[in-house]
Amino acid sequence: MKHEAGFTLLELLVAMTLLAFLSVGLMAGLRTGANIWQKAQDKNLDTNAMRVAQKTLADNLGRAYPKLVVVSPEESHIDFDGTKDSMTFLSTAASGTGHIMRDTLTAQSNGKELVLAISATPELGTGGAPIWSKPLLRHLAAIEFSYFGAAGEEKQPAWHETWRNQHALPHLIRVRVVLAGAGTTPWPEMLIEPHIAADADCIYDALTKFCQGRQ
Repeated sequence: MKHEAGFTLLELLVAMTLLAFLSVGLMAGLRTGANIWQKAQDKNLDTNAMRVAQKTLADNLGRAYPKLVVVSPEESHIDFDGTKDSMTFLSTAASGTGHIMRDTLTAQSNGKELVLAISATPELGTGGAPIWSKPLLRHLAAIEFSYFGAAGEEKQPAWHETWRNQHALPHLIRVRVVLAGAGTTPWPEMLIEPHIAADADCIYDALTKFCQGRQ
């Protein structure tokens, strides 16, 4: 009588053990690949967000508008207020429609990290409420604005931590950012030059609100 060919119990146990090891290795490889893919996606998102933030800062600060604020016949200054971690300024519309917006940049802390937020309000809007406000850049460890120009009665331009109640826009605005977390893409230092110069020699006419000649 012939016996049918088959596997012994020991052979089945060895095969099942090898299959289990292969399954564990396959799952570990898939998990590692998924983690690498997710990290690459997160880095791409952070890089894209950085590029958008850099372009927004360069565009809006480059279009800063030096509106003259007349306090009295003897006192006036440009509508621009800058500190180490915030800025408020007027900017012309990118679309060329001629309207002017008041942009505000602020570094806000959520307890763990900083967020650079931007908001915009129409210059002639009522109530002062921004028409839009959004985070411009997240996951920051530090941010610092500084301003290059001749402040007050200075004869030579220099870097300043604040720029307030000045007769002209700063020549340059420097933006330094440190991103939070190890292995993040470094933020290059930005130097932005406002393109619209103030008419410092303007003889202001409070009635017409225009320059009437030059000094």
